Amino acid sequence: MNRILHIIKKAVTCDKIYFILALLKRRNIKPPRILKFFARRKVSKKQKLFQEIKGFKLLDIKTPDNFNQCVHPDLIKLADADYLLALTPYPFGNDKYERPTIYRSSDKLMWKYIAGPIASEQEGKKNHLSDPTLVKLDTGDIQCYYRECIYNQEIPLTNIYRMTSENGYLWKNKECVVSEPMDKFDIISPSVKSDERGVHAYFCLKQNKEIKLMYTKNQLFEVEGCSEVDLSNCIPEGKMLWHVSHICNGKNDILLLTLSDDFGGSNSELYMGVIDNRSLTVKGINKIRIKEMVPDILIEYRATGIVENNKIIIIVSVMFKDRIWGCIEFETGGIGI
Repeated sequence: MNRILHIIKKAVTCDKIYFILALLKRRNIKPPRILKFFARRKVSKKQKLFQEIKGFKLLDIKTPDNFNQCVHPDLIKLADADYLLALTPYPFGNDKYERPTIYRSSDKLMWKYIAGPIASEQEGKKNHLSDPTLVKLDTGDIQCYYRECIYNQEIPLTNIYRMTSENGYLWKNKECVVSEPMDKFDIISPSVKSDERGVHAYFCLKQNKEIKLMYTKNQLFEVEGCSEVDLSNCIPEGKMLWHVSHICNGKNDILLLTLSDDFGGSNSELYMGVIDNRSLTVKGINKIRIKEMVPDILIEYRATGIVENNKIIIIVSVMFKDRIWGCIEFETGGIGI
């Protein structure tokens, strides 16, 4: 009875398109075009809302699935001063569409779709991709790392893949970097970047009913080559680590930490901190005021950023109260720059 009441309450209170899409997913039915049309109209109305909110912009992203909702952004600046953005489509939280997709921009406002999905998951009902991250190499090439969850076998696996591109348009040389049992070494939200240290990464490790912040370089993501970052004195009571990305900034990396109430990511909020990348000592974290400034946002999710003109430019994925997903941009400054 409680389950029936929960379903009825969900149907009454949630966005109707979200509810219809969830029913179609359970029956493995392809959504009709008219559903996508009305979903895009809802996203367009969000654009008008942000015209009245000072300091925040909702990115106008055209996704290949035609829902125009997205999550898990990761941003780099190219040698020609353009920007490259990786993300995954995520209409109403449906991970069936969640595959790495690439966009390019000269101003971080108008984003042109240029590639993707650049990969697909292995066949299986619950299998899906997520968490793309971009890194610019000294050779000029660009690499995209991303996560694959495999459930259709006795022991579920987490795979981390890597693909390479010369310009962001054509991606090739797909290779599996690491494959580990999900119950022992579940890699979440890899953040791969390159500076004087070479290619390195932070990531969240789900292990033994907790999530740890890890750092890795050289042989990325291999169990023996990872170091834990101590967050025990930084995370507020009642919160846990859920996602991470970082910005290289000399000896002090800037961490963008998504903290949630539980393993499902509920009530996620974005925090920013500074870490000495030599000692892996966190110097403290502060909450970023997003929900307070945009009350229509229910969840703050994975974020990305760069430092420009002594300001930190952040793009964060969010879920609105009607369960529409998107990415918003804003700038902040002062912490560790």
